[in-house]
Amino acid sequence: MLENNINIEGIGSIREGQYEAITIDGVGTIQGDISVKRIEVNGKSKALGKISCNEMDVNGYCKTKGIIKGKFLEVNGRVNSKKEVSFDNIKVSGELFVNGNCQCEDLYLDGRMKISGLLSGDNLDLNISKVNEIKEIGGEKVSVKKNKTIYKLLFFSKERNAKLICDEIEADEIYLENTYCNIVRGRNITIGDGCVLNKIEYTGEINITGKSEIKEKVYL
Repeated sequence: MLENNINIEGIGSIREGQYEAITIDGVGTIQGDISVKRIEVNGKSKALGKISCNEMDVNGYCKTKGIIKGKFLEVNGRVNSKKEVSFDNIKVSGELFVNGNCQCEDLYLDGRMKISGLLSGDNLDLNISKVNEIKEIGGEKVSVKKNKTIYKLLFFSKERNAKLICDEIEADEIYLENTYCNIVRGRNITIGDGCVLNKIEYTGEINITGKSEIKEKVYL
């Protein structure tokens, strides 16, 4: 049975259970595993268990010790997860830090990510305006571009040379800008400006359209 909607405006805690909706505008602690249709964090929250949800919207700060999973995650503030993050759709305009793997079908990034494990998905669209660190990336289509909007360049003026740092990228279709990576492996690969790549392995076509440093290219 679903519990009543919960809205924390001051300091409060949420017990383990199933909920219709949770809104945290103040400071909230989630004591155990929860299942909720929608959770919105505008203040500060700490989750000690697993979060299962349809929608999760973080405009403030959310720290989680358990797995978080659902259909849609939007991060305009900051999420710091100690375990795996798994959503169908992820949009990050703020910051997403994951100490583990991050799984999705579609990802759009114009904020910052730090993933200690594998970022995997069907369509991964990364617009880089800060330094992002992701250990491994795997998917069907991966696009990494420097965010060229005037607003971003002004707002992150100290991050104009922002980049993606990654050990390995593997996908069917790959487009890269401002990427520092050890191995890039795919079918059709396009390399734009600002990349430093140790090795590219490809089975289809490779196009170099910008100024980048590539140490080795191997056709498989």
